[in-house]
Amino acid sequence: MKMKIIVVDDSEVDIRMLKAYVKKIISYHPHLQACYFKNAEDALKEILKNNVALIICDQSLGRDYDMNGLDLADRVRQEMPHRDYPFLCISASRIDEEQAQQSGTYFMDKEHLASKFVDFCVNILSQRYTSTGLMNLQEALENHKQESKENHLVVIKDLTFHKEVSDDNHRLIMQDLKVQKEANEAMLKMMEKVGADQEKMYLEQKRALGDRIGNFLLAFIPTPLRKLLGGK
Repeated sequence: MKMKIIVVDDSEVDIRMLKAYVKKIISYHPHLQACYFKNAEDALKEILKNNVALIICDQSLGRDYDMNGLDLADRVRQEMPHRDYPFLCISASRIDEEQAQQSGTYFMDKEHLASKFVDFCVNILSQRYTSTGLMNLQEALENHKQESKENHLVVIKDLTFHKEVSDDNHRLIMQDLKVQKEANEAMLKMMEKVGADQEKMYLEQKRALGDRIGNFLLAFIPTPLRKLLGGK
């Protein structure tokens, strides 16, 4: 018969999150199974059936329930004094942490769940149940750490790849900007040259027109007067 991890939380969101973490532990070791409950009363009924490896309970279970997490821990100890089931209380309150320590209950701050929950639980199980079919939990912890390291390396590799792609794109953009700048400068020089040529042509046409007008006017001046003025 598989040993049970009892998880108690009245929040659907937190339950989904905890399921993902607990599934990670179970994927490493097939001797465990998880049971999920929304209130301490139903969880207690299952715990009294024995064969429990670990109890995980949210401290605050809402006003609709008679017991909170630490109340459940005390109740289990009263009902089953011969059983020393490891009990992990989850909360974001420092007061709850102090109360858990006073009652000999494991405690974890909610903000540390993502980074510490799996390792913490595997350590508890490994220390308490190495003689009851959970011999490979320490190995599971090492596998989890190795997998986390490999995932970290994959993330770093992806970031490096994206950086290289970004650097290549940046170089291509800079090259395009350089080509565009050179094209604009060439166009500006060509326009300046065309403008200079047009101005030169205009001045030459103006000079030629002046000469034609002068010759035309001289044709109407009498010859004696034209010779007097120095014309032919």
